[in-house]
Amino acid sequence: MILHVDADAFFVACEVARLPHLKGTPVVVGEERGIACAMNYEAKALGIVRGTPIFKIRKSFPQVTVLSSHFELYREYQDHLVRILRARFMRVEVYSIDECFVEVTPLELSYTHKSLNALKKEIETAIGINYTFGLARTKTLAKLASSYAKPNGAKVVFPYEEEGLLKATPIGKIWGVGYRSVRLLEKLGIATAYDLVLEEDKDLVKKFAIPILRTKHELQGRKEYDISDGTDDQKSLQVTRSFAAIEDTSFALSELSLNITHACRRLRALGMLTKHVFVYIKKKDALYGNKYGDKKVWYECKLAFETQSEQTILEGCKTFIKQIENFEKGVFRGSGVWMMGLVPNDELREDLFGASVLSRADDTVFNVMDTLNHKFGEHALVSASSLKALNQRTITSNYLDAKSRYIRGLPLPYLGEVS
Repeated sequence: MILHVDADAFFVACEVARLPHLKGTPVVVGEERGIACAMNYEAKALGIVRGTPIFKIRKSFPQVTVLSSHFELYREYQDHLVRILRARFMRVEVYSIDECFVEVTPLELSYTHKSLNALKKEIETAIGINYTFGLARTKTLAKLASSYAKPNGAKVVFPYEEEGLLKATPIGKIWGVGYRSVRLLEKLGIATAYDLVLEEDKDLVKKFAIPILRTKHELQGRKEYDISDGTDDQKSLQVTRSFAAIEDTSFALSELSLNITHACRRLRALGMLTKHVFVYIKKKDALYGNKYGDKKVWYECKLAFETQSEQTILEGCKTFIKQIENFEKGVFRGSGVWMMGLVPNDELREDLFGASVLSRADDTVFNVMDTLNHKFGEHALVSASSLKALNQRTITSNYLDAKSRYIRGLPLPYLGEVS
């Protein structure tokens, strides 16, 4: 069986754990970015959604507490959860900062609601925030089970219960089925997860990409996605960040540079290389994009050789950077980098003209920088092109930390009050 462990309103839950007087009140996280990045269920009940501008929240809902984000705190909570799970189970996959998949055997956990609730209580007592659990035969079914148990619940889906669950599940609620596929499936009369499993494999292959077929098999209880416990090679990596709307082009490009820096540090920590990179700048433009009027200006960078050097990647993005500097004006709201086709260091192939040898010299320099940053602080040394964004982040972070009296480190779980 597969267990899906999903935190409830994770970012807000971590903040409320350090500020327990906010428990039961509407809270939004994202002050430093100018938009709501996360909100608890009390805030969602007011109609607040992700991306809502903070000034609108304060104007329309003065009862809402708005806090800044503290990602190092969220990572500590995630690490705490993973340590507990790995002490008990052999295979644990960290799917995202607030989600884990666990392969469960009868020796590790009996397949009952009672045992699942006991594990849930044990974890929540140790950590101090709520999680929702879903247990089923595959990842897709387990994620479906936890979605029906939210918030703060636990659900076991036995094989004889799967048909009823699938019939009750709209096609748009299935993990991994994108909105374009949903629209096409609905046009074909496939409205529920049960309708999908009734479709012939050959018909799905003709009209959709292979992932839809794999999702169908998962819904049938046939495992298509194994637990990745960190021993498998990672194939892609992305770092993105939204920020408060600003018209400063150089700041937007500095944010992109800092994202590339963070992505390359993660590459080096993983011992991986890439030569296929996508970067983007997000702009506010009423003629494009989603309902908030944003569009993303993308650039695909294909390098001649694999690297883990931000200097090499920034050089490869020079055309894009000049395009943004010269032609893209307006209000900027975010940036990101997406690295594809990652390969391990020991699989590096020499290029015809030996340029990869020069890149490895850069990598040596950045490895030394990583060591110094680990010793003296995350941003003790950064590329000059990242300084403008880093300075602004530091100023904003220090101001918001002082404002909310934020003390770094994992707080003790809230155990109640005594008189």
